[in-house]
Amino acid sequence: TRNGHYQFFPQRWKGISQAAKDLVAKCLTVSPIRRISSEGALAHEWMGEGLTLPKTLISAKSLASTYYETKKQRHEKYGQRSDEDQGNRLKELNDDFTVFLEERVCDSIVSAVTGAGRTVCGASVSSYQTKFKEDSPTGLPFAHFYAKEAQLGKGGFATVYRCRHKSSGMYYAVKEVDTTNCRPIEITTLREEVTALKYLRGAPNIIRLYDVFIEGNITYLVLEEMRGGTLMHRIIAKEVYTEREAREVCRTLFSAVNYCHKRNIAHRDIKLDNLLLHEENNDASIKLADFGFAKKVKRENSL
Repeated sequence: TRNGHYQFFPQRWKGISQAAKDLVAKCLTVSPIRRISSEGALAHEWMGEGLTLPKTLISAKSLASTYYETKKQRHEKYGQRSDEDQGNRLKELNDDFTVFLEERVCDSIVSAVTGAGRTVCGASVSSYQTKFKEDSPTGLPFAHFYAKEAQLGKGGFATVYRCRHKSSGMYYAVKEVDTTNCRPIEITTLREEVTALKYLRGAPNIIRLYDVFIEGNITYLVLEEMRGGTLMHRIIAKEVYTEREAREVCRTLFSAVNYCHKRNIAHRDIKLDNLLLHEENNDASIKLADFGFAKKVKRENSL
């Protein structure tokens, strides 16, 4: 991708529309001057409702096969075993893909943020979110306002928990970061993540940062709780995915990216694991998450 060396292999793309291929190619253009912008992507012909799309299904098995073939090519390149027993090939393919999915779950702390509790006292969560007020300016500790519950994920120096706001009963996800053994660059990265999320607070289709508590070497990021899991697992659970469904998801994603870029924020880590579903079984409810690599663009070519 970095060098612009890629191909639309017929066995994978034969049923995909030419308009979709054109948009992908424009997104992968190496030169930033010629590469399509998020705003341009939203205006691309593939996004038009009047465009007739093929009914070819993108299957989970196809995704697994693509991963398997890539792994095999890597084995051959580095002189590792390349002759697989044909009788065990399908089983190994499935086993490899299962491991692949498990690795992706651990790849992002925020990606594991999921839970329940769609309503509180009979009211929708969204109605409460608009009335949220930060507690950190009071100077009181995180534990005074929140009760940590189940652990949702764990990384090198961060752990994500489900937490309950004691006074309102609302549930959130809290990312607890221990900076005791962090290098200066890692602490800077954490600060940039907080900065990016604050700039984007309240934006549609972007995970919301509600509050930040800094207590010595521990930083608590109180985040919106996402209940639908990752887009990666949604695609696998559905087993098949139409181009029309993919278009709806892409429209939402490009809208989120466009919002970021208008506020001079570059996400720099967009992938299926960092697209979380706010609602179960609703692909259009995706939100862009995990801004750990995000940067505030202060001038041209600053990245």
